[in-house]
Amino acid sequence: MCRKRAIGSQQRQVVIAGFDPLGPQEYWRWKRQQLPICPIPWDFPWREQLAEAGYVGIEDLRGATAEEIANVSCISESDGESILQGLFGEDYEPMGFFREGRYYDVRTVSVQPTISVTGTGESAVLYLGDRATLRLDLLVADLPIDENVAVELFTRRDIDDPWRSLGSYYAYLDGSERKCFIGLDREVEAVWTASLTATLTLTGEAA
Repeated sequence: MCRKRAIGSQQRQVVIAGFDPLGPQEYWRWKRQQLPICPIPWDFPWREQLAEAGYVGIEDLRGATAEEIANVSCISESDGESILQGLFGEDYEPMGFFREGRYYDVRTVSVQPTISVTGTGESAVLYLGDRATLRLDLLVADLPIDENVAVELFTRRDIDDPWRSLGSYYAYLDGSERKCFIGLDREVEAVWTASLTATLTLTGEAA
């Protein structure tokens, strides 16, 4: 079911005043609509068409189907499939949770899937939209004794913006290390330098 985030201004004022002409079910619906939401990223394709149909937050689309989206909007069913894949597919998988009555939307991310590295290299650019915090675990394996690997995280707004450093990892032994990075600006990339061959994985959550 498509849950619109607003009702008519006249009805809203009546509800606020304590006179609910629509009954307790509609009043509860209105109260639910006032909770904080995680908005659909401003540059996400079809964002305006989704908003016109009442889908203004990511959770509005959670559990929706392409057929439902097509029935309540001018978006085709095939485009609806693309929207759901883009938001909830393998490359964009939110996992939300509630804490103290508030909903938090968290995306699992893989900045760099497991890879064997030698010398210097870089990950593919990861787009995070409006998310500004990364909690990442670096897992290092097969690192020879007395050797090391360094991984630095960079962010930028878009292709016209210079990369800026967020912070680094330095590993001298096999193992894992977790760090939190703030101040993300839409795009993220990891750059590594290994003195010899090593295996590394950089995964975590973005919020």
